[in-house]
Amino acid sequence: MRPSLEADVNSLEKVEDFEAFRSKYLLMKEIGEGSFSIVHRAVNRLTGRLCAVKCCKMSAALEEEERLLRTLSHPNVVGLEGVYARDNNLHYVVMDYLKNGDLCDLLIERQRLSEAETRRIIHQVVEGLAYLHRHCVLHRDIKPENILIHGNIVKIADFGLAKELAHPSTMLKRSCGTLEYAAPELLCGRPYGLKSDIFSLGVVMYVLLFGAFPFSVQSAAALQSMEHFPTGVDVVKYGYKEFTKPHSTTLTLNFMEESIAWTGRKIPMLPRMTSRGSENGAGDSIKRGRAILLREIQEIREGHTTDAFLLPARKGTTYLPPPEHCLSIICSWRTLDIVLEAPSQRDFMARGLRRLLPSPFSQ
Repeated sequence: MRPSLEADVNSLEKVEDFEAFRSKYLLMKEIGEGSFSIVHRAVNRLTGRLCAVKCCKMSAALEEEERLLRTLSHPNVVGLEGVYARDNNLHYVVMDYLKNGDLCDLLIERQRLSEAETRRIIHQVVEGLAYLHRHCVLHRDIKPENILIHGNIVKIADFGLAKELAHPSTMLKRSCGTLEYAAPELLCGRPYGLKSDIFSLGVVMYVLLFGAFPFSVQSAAALQSMEHFPTGVDVVKYGYKEFTKPHSTTLTLNFMEESIAWTGRKIPMLPRMTSRGSENGAGDSIKRGRAILLREIQEIREGHTTDAFLLPARKGTTYLPPPEHCLSIICSWRTLDIVLEAPSQRDFMARGLRRLLPSPFSQ
């Protein structure tokens, strides 16, 4: 059954009126905007502490989010300070203020992160997810935009799609979340549970390391027609050694591998999630820049040869996986929309993957 939550968290008042908010907080400039809300920075008049205030219309979803946030208290989960209501049904939700924005802001500025930075961030997200999963809370929208930063502290935010489960093994059917980060079972309309958050975390880790998505898809319906998805070949054994260290690649792909039953509780115990599990050079930056990769893609689209970009093997030869093998990996990774893409585009994707796969001689 679901564990009981901390009693002191439930001591928060339910909803106070707007006059109480005005007497306690000074609303400052707007710092963000969502589909149904605006976020302002504010300061507590009594303590001088900065906080974030989400202004939004009351709804059943918001009420559930507020109720859920009241039950949560963890260093890596955004905290709720109070909820205040106006007569026009507008709610002011006061939460932790994290001055450095979210991971998406950081990626826009930096394009990609080193392995050391990625490890530090992912470790904290894992700690937060482990806490949520211990209390049977499924976030359902783990992505860079929902991971906030305050100095060296990282917190999971935005519980608008989160769901409290009756039991850790409870499965859900309603599809929601962000397409690029969603787990395969969710996109294919199959029941999904707590482990779907781990898949999303794997995509986040990949994006932090490589500055790009591991795959893309145009529609959930198109996924269902893929012959090799989601039971395609095992891709974990293929590392991107030209990009980063093998152990980081393996861990990232393991997060996204459906057959591996990672849970939020197990991940923090993995050696590679701790500083003691790192190897010399683990903090090295990724070798291939995003601009270089985009330039190569553009040259392929314009019909130029790709021979100059093929990865050299250790023994002086070049390894070219057969096209059908590349296509099966693409399908299993949701890299290709078979229904919507033309044959020439399929060939382009296969050739691109053949360039990125390592030589078997470098294993």
